Amino acid sequence: MKADKGNCFVVLDSSDYNNKMNALLNDRNTYELVSKSPFRRIERELNNRLSTLKNQQKICDSTYRKLRSTDAIPPAIRGSIKHHKEGNPLRPIVSSIGSALYNTSKFLTNILSPLQNGNGFSVPNSSKFVDEIANINIQDDEMMLSFDVVSHFTAIPVKKAYEYIQSKLDCDDSLCLRTNLDTTDVISLLNFVLSNNYFVYNDSVYTAGIFCRSHSTGHNYRSLNICPKTAKNSLDSANRTRQALMYICSKNMFRLGAQLL
Repeated sequence: MKADKGNCFVVLDSSDYNNKMNALLNDRNTYELVSKSPFRRIERELNNRLSTLKNQQKICDSTYRKLRSTDAIPPAIRGSIKHHKEGNPLRPIVSSIGSALYNTSKFLTNILSPLQNGNGFSVPNSSKFVDEIANINIQDDEMMLSFDVVSHFTAIPVKKAYEYIQSKLDCDDSLCLRTNLDTTDVISLLNFVLSNNYFVYNDSVYTAGIFCRSHSTGHNYRSLNICPKTAKNSLDSANRTRQALMYICSKNMFRLGAQLL
């Protein structure tokens, strides 16, 4: 299998791989084993929601047919070996291609992506980040800070994420140019997608993000891509970035169909 980083491949005994995956999924602070498959329910509820939006003339026939799901494939998890870290842990990757929420996720991405532009707290790639900090002079009494997060996607407070997104949509005068859905419709659909984060491994069904539903993240961050000018302002900068991070993280969570998470 391809390693998590380094553009190389890792040869691993299948039993060792399964042991690592089982150890990962047995973390009940992050994952929960589900006794009954939810995928038919998800597909049925999604189609009912889409039918309502179509009847209200908020989505057209072609969009309805594109987003409607039939005989969907359940999302599946796999692990990518972190060969650069001690113990060679796994990075969990969930493929949602072909799942019931695949196209709806991409539909929401197109609506919400413009909200990220110009927020002042994010960059599109590492090259842009290098350009941003190239001319910053760090004085003797200043420092550059970088934050790292553990279990990024499963540590996102979903409720806070879509509350923040709703506040951004309420101030977005261009929303009507991208969709006929109003803010309530978008948030309702987004909440439905984020609340149905299920996947399969070895014929067992799990849900991720238990932490999201019952806790607050506090101080876990990954790659904030900010350079606070002074150490005394760094915490304030991190707090300001939390709001932007909530949106960025949630965007990646519901963008199930756009890429492998």
